[in-house]
Amino acid sequence: MNLIAQFPGGRTLAQVEATSVARAVPRLVGLPLTLINSWANHFSNPKRTPANAVDAQGVVHLRGGIHNLTVAPTREFAVLPAALRPSSAVSVTADTYAGNTGRLYIGSDGTVWALDAVSQPVEAPSFTSLDGITYALG
Repeated sequence: MNLIAQFPGGRTLAQVEATSVARAVPRLVGLPLTLINSWANHFSNPKRTPANAVDAQGVVHLRGGIHNLTVAPTREFAVLPAALRPSSAVSVTADTYAGNTGRLYIGSDGTVWALDAVSQPVEAPSFTSLDGITYALG
């Protein structure tokens, strides 16, 4: 069997790879997420500081973990800069304390809220993971 004949024009694999139009995907650079209302970084490792980044397709990525330091916390923990705000409100699932599921509400005004499942009203302030949270701009 002649594998070279399987590529257009009889080109070799090396020739096909050399002429590929694929581009290198730029590495996401996380910018610190400014926390408000007594919310704080949950992790002691500075590499896990809450942050945000936008990829080449206009998808916002969040990372890190947060918790609130007060007894009766407000659920609003950040206000995103204008460039990171969705055109309409977004609600996404988020992991909270003890592996339970809560959600983040991201308003078109940039406000971001950590919300609990109805049955577990204190878990989001104890811990909310931002890892894996994404939403599209526009």
